[in-house]
Amino acid sequence: MAPALLKLLVLASALVAAEMGSREPSDSAERCLSEDEVEDSEERLVSIMQTELLQKGVRRFKASDKFPMRTDAVGEDEATLVAGELAEQELLAQLIRKEESLASISKDIQSNKVAVHEIMSSPHKQLSAQAQAPSSGPVDCEKYPMFCDPKVNCSQNPLTEDDRKAIGKQLATADGHVNYRTWCLAYPMYATSVQNCIVEGDVKGYAQSMFEAQKKLKLLDADAIYCFSAGHCNKTEVTDSTSLACTTEAECDSRYGHKQWTSVGWTDFMAVLARALDVGKTHQIPKEWKVTGWSSLVKLARHEADISAMTACAMGNYLCDLSYCHANYCQNPQYRERFGNLSWVYPDVWESSQ
Repeated sequence: MAPALLKLLVLASALVAAEMGSREPSDSAERCLSEDEVEDSEERLVSIMQTELLQKGVRRFKASDKFPMRTDAVGEDEATLVAGELAEQELLAQLIRKEESLASISKDIQSNKVAVHEIMSSPHKQLSAQAQAPSSGPVDCEKYPMFCDPKVNCSQNPLTEDDRKAIGKQLATADGHVNYRTWCLAYPMYATSVQNCIVEGDVKGYAQSMFEAQKKLKLLDADAIYCFSAGHCNKTEVTDSTSLACTTEAECDSRYGHKQWTSVGWTDFMAVLARALDVGKTHQIPKEWKVTGWSSLVKLARHEADISAMTACAMGNYLCDLSYCHANYCQNPQYRERFGNLSWVYPDVWESSQ
C-alpha cells in the first residue's frame, strides 16, 4: 500500500473518532453499538476516504497555475504527498509513451536502412546467385525472347555444369573470341541490355536503357567511377558499328592485349562485385588491400574497373559500355568535376598489378 494512502486511512479513522466523540452523550452511549450502527460507521469511513481521494486527485496543476490546497480535512504535507505521487505517476506514463515512440522510430529507421542496403546490394547478390547455380526451370522464350536468340541460345542449348565451370575460369570462348552465351548466366537480368546491345547491335539504345536501369538502382555514381577509372572517357572516338564482335575484339586487343581480356573469368568479375559490396556495407577499405593514400586508392579502383571492362570485352558489350559512358558521364560537368581526376595519367594497371 502506498504511504500516502495509508496516511489517508489513518486520518479517516481519526475523523470518524473525532466526529463520534464530539456528539452529545446520550442514554445509550454506554451500550455496545448495534450491527446497523457498525455498518453505518464503516460506510461513513469509506465515504470520507473516497471524498479525500477525490479532493486530492483534482487538486492538480491547471495551465501554469496551482489550485489552492484545502487543509480543513488534511494538512499541507499530506496534500503535497498525494499531489507528488500523482505527478510521479503521470511522469512515468509520459516516459513510457516516449519510450514506445522512440522504439517505433528506431524500428522505422532500421527498416529503412535494410531497404537501402537491399537496393544497393541486390544487383550483386542476384548476379552472384546466377553465377553459382543454374536458373530454375527452362528459359521463358515468350517473355524473354532475347535470351533465345541464336547468338545467346540459352533455351535450345542451355549451359551445362561443365560450361559454367569453364566460364568461371574464362569468359571468352576456348579459341579466344567474344562469348555471347555468357549472358545466360545473368538470365533473366539485363534483358533490355541484351536485346539492344547483343541482339540488335544498337549501342545508342543500350546507352539509354542501361542509364534508366542503373538510375532506378541508384548506381549512377558507381557507373561514373567505372567510366572514368576504366579510361573509357579518355577514348575520343566511339564507334556505332553494328559488327560488334570484330570491332570489340580489335578495341580490346588494342587496349588490354588479347591474352589479358581473353583470360578473365566470371569468378574474377564476381570477386570485384564482392569487394565492392563489402566496402558498400562496411564503408571501410580492408587493411589487406594495402591502400596507403590517394594514388594507391586510384590504382586499386583502376584495377577493379579494368577487370569489369575486360569482362565486357569477353561478353561482347565493351563498345556498348563505351557509348554508355560517353552518352551519360564523360561530358557531364557534374560527373567530370567529381570523378574526372580518376582518368588522369592512365597507367597500365593490369600489368603493374601482376
